[in-house]
Amino acid sequence: MQVDPAGPTTRIAGGPAPEPLGHVPALDGLRAFAVAAVLLFHGGISGLDGGFLGVSVFFTLSGFLITSLLLREWAATADDEGGGIDLRRFWSRRFRRLLAASWLTMGLVVVMGALGAWDESQLRDLRGDVPWAIVELVNWHFIAQGTSYGASQSPPSPLEHFWSLAIEQQFYLLLPVLLMGVLAIGRRRGAAVGSRLRTAALVLAGLAVASAVANGVVARTAIDRAYFGTDTRAAELLIGVLLAFGLLRRVRFDGAARRVAVAAGVAGTAVLLVLFHVAELTSPWLYPWGLLLTAACTAGLVAASVQTGPVSTVLAVAPVVALGRISYGVYLLHWPVFLWLTPARTGLDGGGADTALLFALRIGVTLATAAAMFRWVEMPVRTGGRITARQARVAIPCAAVVLVLGDLWVTRDLPPPPDYLQPREAGDVDVMEAPTTTTTTVPTTLPAPTAPAPTPAPPPTPPPRHPTRVLLVGDSVAASMEDSLGAALNDRGISFATSAAPGCGVVTGDPADAQGNVLSITTACNTAIPDIQRRAVREVRPDLVVVLSTWETGDRVVDGRWYQVGTPETDALLRRLYGESVQRLTAGGARVLLLTIPDIVDGATKQADPDVNRRAALVNPLLTDLGATVPGVDTLGFDRIVCPTTPCPTHVEGIELRPRDGRHFDEAPGRAFVTQRLADQIAALDLNAV
Repeated sequence: MQVDPAGPTTRIAGGPAPEPLGHVPALDGLRAFAVAAVLLFHGGISGLDGGFLGVSVFFTLSGFLITSLLLREWAATADDEGGGIDLRRFWSRRFRRLLAASWLTMGLVVVMGALGAWDESQLRDLRGDVPWAIVELVNWHFIAQGTSYGASQSPPSPLEHFWSLAIEQQFYLLLPVLLMGVLAIGRRRGAAVGSRLRTAALVLAGLAVASAVANGVVARTAIDRAYFGTDTRAAELLIGVLLAFGLLRRVRFDGAARRVAVAAGVAGTAVLLVLFHVAELTSPWLYPWGLLLTAACTAGLVAASVQTGPVSTVLAVAPVVALGRISYGVYLLHWPVFLWLTPARTGLDGGGADTALLFALRIGVTLATAAAMFRWVEMPVRTGGRITARQARVAIPCAAVVLVLGDLWVTRDLPPPPDYLQPREAGDVDVMEAPTTTTTTVPTTLPAPTAPAPTPAPPPTPPPRHPTRVLLVGDSVAASMEDSLGAALNDRGISFATSAAPGCGVVTGDPADAQGNVLSITTACNTAIPDIQRRAVREVRPDLVVVLSTWETGDRVVDGRWYQVGTPETDALLRRLYGESVQRLTAGGARVLLLTIPDIVDGATKQADPDVNRRAALVNPLLTDLGATVPGVDTLGFDRIVCPTTPCPTHVEGIELRPRDGRHFDEAPGRAFVTQRLADQIAALDLNAV
């Protein structure tokens, strides 16, 4: 994500020579600014939810520097007869600059996997991510994979950040060819050099507009596709390209022009800081307007960085420049370092000072390893001091083979994902029958009465009717304990069946993010939920349906309207939607038992999100009220089993209930603890009384 400065140029026929760009320390400082935003974002620093836009800053800066390099090379030989770019030399420099460090990072990630740094889900990700990252297409691999429910509940891949490197490498491959093609067409038509440049700039501007339009259109239905796509992110790079055209003949200005450039840099910095604070990945205004604004502000910063003024002075401070010089390695290494140094692994999980210490530890390790990689890998390879071109032609394919074989070896014999996160056919029902028992009725002979029969007593209270057939419906949290709950109920003479559907809740409508965008990972549920429930009731014929789902704590889009959790309108909507589900679940005469939703806690792979728990606290009273007011429905305080104290503990009676992600019951001891207590309460229910 760093580009060498442009080289020497000569005069363009018919006009002044392009001004050499040379090495600009302030542009290194701009790299530092961008990578710092990414580090703070991934570090979870409060107030920097938009720090991911640092990648957009890199895109625009790279577009500017690469195009400056190409145009000045073309200008060195440009005249009315020709002009060209040595593609082989250009690509060779790009590969030397970028390939060694990125492949070394992949190798380190694979080795860390062999040493146990990654869990099973991360190793499954690596199986596919490494080959696609080698061929610089991993962003399209992520798009093809989609965002599954299982991925949303699991820690991210250690190579997830390679998506942006793939976009840049694809850009580096395509831009020189496109640029040469457009310039060559102009030459064949007899156009002057200046006219060819203007035509090329217009073509690239048109492509930027097309990319921005595509970004906005695609984001309406698939934000991940808009975020990861090369075509939908190209506008940010192309804005840097257009800036390079604008600064080809004159880079540094005097007088009013310099003051305008400096003002653009100051304003761009201020707006970027605001964007880093307010933007979120799912912000609807981000696609494409927020990304375009980020690119425009970056262009202003670039223009100011090459002028004499306050922007270039601040960005050229020695420590900032030093960070910028190693920013490529910092970006490569920080993500696996952050994923490896978890709160659980470091013991820094107490919040407050521990949070600051953990961030400092992660940054320290990242900077130290990035500096070492810059000193002993990046610089020697870039300058050609360690390997010749002939050796590289042998070393590159050999290194690729080693990476792939190492990846296959580390990821061998992986078990499949947990069953509770695997997709299921709509309406699938698993039944666990309780052991058959035989009841023998012994006839009794009563003596004849010796006195008149007494006045008939009031009819006796009917004996308790306990559940004999239980059906579990819900999402992956319910599915994570279904086998253990079924066994516990079978031990109590109760047949058990489950139709829990990972990724789906128990009411219709489309779950949405905090900005009202429908979540693509759940779009199939809206129409599937009624069929799942009807089929399960028809096949199982339960006398009690146990309902546990966490999806109802999120915002929801119903009939095109966005409902936010906690508002009176949403409470009324949820009451209606739960009522519709209750009608389906009680169609065969069953009762419904709603389980309240426990808080999530910190796990080994995920930290608790306070907003998720806030939403659960808003929905649980609604569930309790439904149990008190809707016929055929009762509510059980499942959250009190899992969270007997406040705040919710990770351990109850010495047992860690949800060690992996703090949400699912993914280990046998915790699962057994919870399901035994839940089974006791289910078995004790009097269905006549509830």
